Amino acid sequence: MKPAGYAFLVQHFNLHLPPLTLDLYSGNEYVDQVIRYGQRKRKILAKTKVVGTTPSEHLATAIKYQGIRLNYLYCIFPLIDEVDLTNYIKSLPTSGLTRTVWYLYEWLQQSKLDIEDSKTSTYIKLMEDKYYFTLKNGEKSPRHRVENNMLGNRYFSPLVRKTPELVELAKRDVMEMALMKIKVLENNVNTETIGRSLSYLYTKETKSSSEIENEDSRATKTQRFFQILKTAGSMELTKQRLLHVQNQIVQNEEMKNTDYRDHNIYVGTNRKLTSGASDEDIHYIAPHHDEVAPMMTGLLNTHEQLMIDNQIPVLIHSTVISFGFVYIHPMEDGNGRLHRYLIHDILKQRSENHKDFIIPVSSAILSRMSEYDSVLETLSVPVMASINYTKLNHEVASIQINNDINYLYRYPDMTEHAIFLYRMMETAITNDLISEVLYIIEYDEIKKYINSLIDLSNQYLDKLVADLIEQRGTLSKNKKKKYLKGIEENDLTDIEQYAQGAILQTEKILKELKQ
Repeated sequence: MKPAGYAFLVQHFNLHLPPLTLDLYSGNEYVDQVIRYGQRKRKILAKTKVVGTTPSEHLATAIKYQGIRLNYLYCIFPLIDEVDLTNYIKSLPTSGLTRTVWYLYEWLQQSKLDIEDSKTSTYIKLMEDKYYFTLKNGEKSPRHRVENNMLGNRYFSPLVRKTPELVELAKRDVMEMALMKIKVLENNVNTETIGRSLSYLYTKETKSSSEIENEDSRATKTQRFFQILKTAGSMELTKQRLLHVQNQIVQNEEMKNTDYRDHNIYVGTNRKLTSGASDEDIHYIAPHHDEVAPMMTGLLNTHEQLMIDNQIPVLIHSTVISFGFVYIHPMEDGNGRLHRYLIHDILKQRSENHKDFIIPVSSAILSRMSEYDSVLETLSVPVMASINYTKLNHEVASIQINNDINYLYRYPDMTEHAIFLYRMMETAITNDLISEVLYIIEYDEIKKYINSLIDLSNQYLDKLVADLIEQRGTLSKNKKKKYLKGIEENDLTDIEQYAQGAILQTEKILKELKQ
């Protein structure tokens, strides 16, 4: 068993790259085999399959069996012998595989090989639609007769693989799913009540997004985020728009940006050592500040392409832009909340008739933070394993990056991120959206009844309604004793009975919606 494809090239050029989930090897059997190798897999090709001997031949083998991995190619191309590569491409001038290698080399390296333009009449797609989510209409290169249908560009190009699970998830329109649930509600509750309830979802999303950042959900910055969240989808997504949103949601004037950050930044936590001293645990280091502007231009251009193409499922579109943003971390502060704002912004931009409600996805994420962290670690762990850095000053959190690993940020695999976001959206729709709407409806109905019966202060009334809902309409002895000091026993009994009926009615609706 000998390394082939990317595995060969990594060893041959002595590269330090994060491992792929599937490595390629050549074997001695007459059939291909796939074996486990720890958490990864190895595909062992049959002895009858030619993998080649030169780096150029192994490059073609890698793309044939393992697909286009831009983060690998970015590191391999500068090291490959240009004469050998040129001769290899010239030896198979009409092959789709060699034209793919040729195009990718010149596209990534921004240099031309000594090869005449292709005389082939047929264009080939750079990425296979069978295996990847791609643009319907890519940019054509007459020189290579290749159509670049990747989701991005040289400065930011995410990869989303068509795994069986994601293909099934991508068939679902989450905004339509949410709208259908709301339409069922309209058969049981008047539209005005639903409208008031849906507006509360913005509050829930705001609070949950703040809590993810371990911030006080009562702070002024949370109120600002609520206001800006209400405007999601109303403006084109540009650098100016991002800076405006950041300025609105960040309270500290010194942390408000007029441009992308001009220094290196990292995410970490302080921890106490057994000696009593403290140490900082760095979880993630964002790209070098010199690379932020081109990467963000690449990200925004990718968004523009996806908007124009209008074929990529909207939640995959939201995934690659929102997670790409949080990995680039272009702002001084507010990156996490901006990341989650972008999910809603793109959903609203791409949705035609659903601008009057929001799916509280942050609430679903908040209840599954370990899964959220695991998804973020698909990039942060390789970054921390590959980066060479020097901590300069603990007090001002300054850091020096000593090596170039920009290929990890520019060309991320977003497959697991997309699966995660679909799961969170479905959880938010099934549990949080409907439950919260029904809770508000339930709350309003009980409160309205009590107001019609007796006159209570708002604070006292809100506490009574909350206790009734929490105890499903039957107050405990201690609670009842407390409320009997201000309410007649007959009135309190009537209130409990009404609350029980209201709660049973909403539970019935919820059961129907979950079927």
